[in-house]
Amino acid sequence: TTTTTTPEAAAPAEDTNVARATATDTTIEDETPAAEATPAGDAGRKLLVSMPVTVDDAEIHLEIYDDEDAVAQVSDFCARYMADSLDSCVRQLTPHVQRKLAA
Repeated sequence: TTTTTTPEAAAPAEDTNVARATATDTTIEDETPAAEATPAGDAGRKLLVSMPVTVDDAEIHLEIYDDEDAVAQVSDFCARYMADSLDSCVRQLTPHVQRKLAA
């Protein structure tokens, strides 16, 4: 994982709906609606949120299901894809996920 720290990384982009997720050039696009479909192979699980997160120029979908705590799922995502900046990742993605869950 390449880490690039910029002072404006934690602030939302002004003229777009893209918000910085971490200080490592990771962004989340808030325009993706909360998904209600259950993906194949996840019987019994309901997908509540699917949001694209850009990590090192690759788009990875953070998916939040109804059968597990949302913060735990964000933490697992950050540990898997952004272990070098785990705390920052969790701190910055969690409010976006909570906002989508509340919508």
